[in-house]
Amino acid sequence: MLKDNLVMLRIIHGYSQEAIAEKIGISRQAYAKWETGATIPEFAFIISIGVRGMV
Repeated sequence: MLKDNLVMLRIIHGYSQEAIAEKIGISRQAYAKWETGATIPEFAFIISIGVRGMV
């Protein structure tokens, strides 16, 4: 699942939720909801994370 991959990759690369959220221009709370599965990111944000190599 996407949420599990986000958590795993963020931890492997040593990023905080705050750091990733800041780099892609969203709030930490919004990013945290992605990791819990409460919400799903828009496709543009998924691309942004991958292209920028955030996680």
